[in-house]
Amino acid sequence: MKLLRFIPLLLCLMIFRSDVIVAQPLSLSEYEIKAAFLYNFAKFTEWPPETFSGENDSLVIGVLGRDPFGDVLEKVIGGKTIGGRPIAIHRFRYSGFFERCHILFVSESEISRLRDIFQRLQKASVLTVSDIPEFAQKGGMIYLYPKENKIRFAINISQVEKARLKLSAKLLNLSQIVKEERN
Repeated sequence: MKLLRFIPLLLCLMIFRSDVIVAQPLSLSEYEIKAAFLYNFAKFTEWPPETFSGENDSLVIGVLGRDPFGDVLEKVIGGKTIGGRPIAIHRFRYSGFFERCHILFVSESEISRLRDIFQRLQKASVLTVSDIPEFAQKGGMIYLYPKENKIRFAINISQVEKARLKLSAKLLNLSQIVKEERN
């Protein structure tokens, strides 16, 4: 349990020191690391003011489709706050109201629905994240991928801007910037 307190610290080190190798001494699981990434994406993202109806509204992190995290999100992120807002974790099926999230992790089970998901989110300020191959090139915002024993991320700036989100320059500097594929 004490180990889980160090996950956000580890992720901050990873974000600000790209040469830190993940999963060496702590042996964190892939989805513990990805959960920590979601938390830090929330810390380095600015949403339009109208996204929240009140000062005490939760920041909602959602998982769409078959949940690869299990209870890891609650262990890593549960009880934390961002900018004074508590974090709420919700799981959705495709038919759910996932447009109300602030961050939406799209699981691989939804790969055949990506175009429809992006269509539903077209007017929403939702940061989309996934480990579906080439997610950012397909119209998502952040793609998490393994490289050299680390989790890296690629960002589709165009989609982030369309959603009226602002990402920290520090976050952008650590990412691979990608462009959307033309159909």
